[in-house]
Amino acid sequence: FGCRDLSQTTLGLAKVVKNIERLGKRSPKDGPHQILRDIFIGDSLMKRKEFIFHELATASMGLHVLKKFDPRHLSNFIYAFGLARYEYEFEDGKALFDVFALEAIPKLGTFNPFDLSNMLWAYANAEASNP
Repeated sequence: FGCRDLSQTTLGLAKVVKNIERLGKRSPKDGPHQILRDIFIGDSLMKRKEFIFHELATASMGLHVLKKFDPRHLSNFIYAFGLARYEYEFEDGKALFDVFALEAIPKLGTFNPFDLSNMLWAYANAEASNP
């Protein structure tokens, strides 16, 4: 399971959560949306979303995985957290998107325009900023 896999899995989870939030209870009762809704919502979508993205954020920071991401996969990873509108503050006071910036800024020259726009959109969508 490499950085590409983690990035794509996180992005896939963010898309599922976003679709469930968007559809709400309007989804058909006997289709793929209902299966995903049952898995992700259970008691509460917010609780599940918080758990999923908290685990992804803390594990990636704890294992220092972000340093291993190439620009495309780092951009997709950041985009996924923006899509999920997940912001987190670590015990040391650093915000999740600040940690992302620390990894992305030194690599800015290697990002293509699409990757840059994905990251900017993620910050805007999550209402995150970086000084």
